[in-house]
Amino acid sequence: MADVDLARRAVASPGWRWPSTITATRVGVVRDPETGVRWVLTPGTLPHEWLPDLDDFATLGAVEHGLLAPAGVWVSRSMGGDEWQAWHDGESVGPWRDTLAAALVDGLERAS
Repeated sequence: MADVDLARRAVASPGWRWPSTITATRVGVVRDPETGVRWVLTPGTLPHEWLPDLDDFATLGAVEHGLLAPAGVWVSRSMGGDEWQAWHDGESVGPWRDTLAAALVDGLERAS
């Protein structure tokens, strides 16, 4: 996982919801069968310390469509295609970001 701090921001945000279906018995990567979110587990972590893998496209899609869309938050891509920005009620909720993951976390911080 490339950006642990970004994943920590995601799970600390008001828009984050923990899936109820995830179970894990070993260190590694676990995919929640209901939401598609991929979790990164490390030795000694408890379920509330697991982090979403924001490098995984299915996880990004689950965040965008499962958490943000119901809250009325969406993400747009710049005309050049190399930056992303989160929006809510027709207003941007953060600056243009270099990655989709960073823009999604901006959206999660705005969602409730």
